[in-house]
Amino acid sequence: TPKASFAKMFAFSLMLSIGVSVLTFPIFGRRVGFLWTYGTTIFTCGAMIWSMLALVKVKKTCDDRGDKIKTFQDLGFQMGGPIGRRYVELAIIGFQFLVLCVYLNFLTDTLVKMFPSALTSSEWMAVLFLPICLVSNIRYLRDLGTVATVASGSYVLGWFLVVIYCSVRAANSGGHNKKLEPRRYNWSILGLYEAVLYAFEGIPAALPQMIDALVDRDSAHFLVSSSLIAITFLYIITETVGVLAFHRPDDPLTFSLIDTSGRNIISLGVNFLVAFAVFLKYPLIFFPMISLIERNIGIGPGASLGIVCCGPPTTGEGQSTQDHLIQTEGVTPLVIGVPASSIKGKEANEAQPLLSADDSATTDSDTLFIYPSEGGGLVLILRVILIVISTIIALTLSLTLLIEIAGALFAPILAFFVPNYLDLKLAYSGSHTSSKFDVAISISILVISFSLSISGIISLFFAQGQPD
Repeated sequence: TPKASFAKMFAFSLMLSIGVSVLTFPIFGRRVGFLWTYGTTIFTCGAMIWSMLALVKVKKTCDDRGDKIKTFQDLGFQMGGPIGRRYVELAIIGFQFLVLCVYLNFLTDTLVKMFPSALTSSEWMAVLFLPICLVSNIRYLRDLGTVATVASGSYVLGWFLVVIYCSVRAANSGGHNKKLEPRRYNWSILGLYEAVLYAFEGIPAALPQMIDALVDRDSAHFLVSSSLIAITFLYIITETVGVLAFHRPDDPLTFSLIDTSGRNIISLGVNFLVAFAVFLKYPLIFFPMISLIERNIGIGPGASLGIVCCGPPTTGEGQSTQDHLIQTEGVTPLVIGVPASSIKGKEANEAQPLLSADDSATTDSDTLFIYPSEGGGLVLILRVILIVISTIIALTLSLTLLIEIAGALFAPILAFFVPNYLDLKLAYSGSHTSSKFDVAISISILVISFSLSISGIISLFFAQGQPD
């Protein structure tokens, strides 16, 4: 497997964690005040750093004793055998499905904001439905590593321009909301916690592969701590300038550029960048998700599609198609377009199937269409049904609510429960050593995150319809 430098992995971590939910932070920040905003963000990021360091330790222990951890699903197997693997897979599927809903909501709302006199959200969704179905119902896509790079680059550039615009506006206006006080009648502190947790979800799913891809695997601890600390600062900067730049930040923050400066080349250009990135990211989420589902039910290309990769996109001699990862928010890396039969030798023997389904070989044909032997029309119907359901949900719920649901239901499982539970399990069994302090912190994160998840689910019912 081609190796990547520390600097490349550091940049990759930053790109994974600058996503749609970051643009909603100022909305929550205005509601809860600066003290709670900073406190919630630092707590969530601190718990994430601890949990990812625990994941690094768990992976090293398992690898050293011969239980290779190549994917996040392998952690589920270590947690509880086939049932544990299935539990983790369902959490990944649930999170990825809600990410698709977030993308559709964000995309249609952005188009309405950019062209208010053209079409409604429902009409834009109808326009997008056919191309989304066409792309989502082909057998597989090749070379999506390039697409992922373009999508992430476009989004990061859009986010950067938003931060610069907000900084200049805040400086020129003297800063709005300087004495902002938290609103006691809403649950937005939990909403901010869920949004921050949602934004981080690219990291847990990718971390096992990122460690394997490092030139120096001993630097994994420093990579986790340094990159996540940097991400924490980027989040706080976004929250601060977004709240100070606008009296009432829009949902998402990119809309505030149009609200304040009109539809000029800057505001429309920034919104186009982020919308374009989200459009490109849709298949990057859909294909890993549908592959998980198809391998669970045993039909479709996903039931026998390739292997799970072992690292982010890299460059260098010897790189081939199977080295390209598809990685974005909450996505488990997956080789798209590489039949299992094309993976040879030792690499094939060590390849981990995406799920527990049989890893049967597929043809080497370059056809884009699903074979009748793979389920044919039944698979197409399944994929269309999932797209229809995600479309309905995207049109029904708001962007922030979708992010809160994902952050309350599935994100804590991937970010906190799996790493800390496995760390405690291995420490209890004597597989690795943990101090009483380490054990106390891991238990505290499990208890607090579980309590916040339950409270977050409750808040989804009580927070709706409250004044802003």
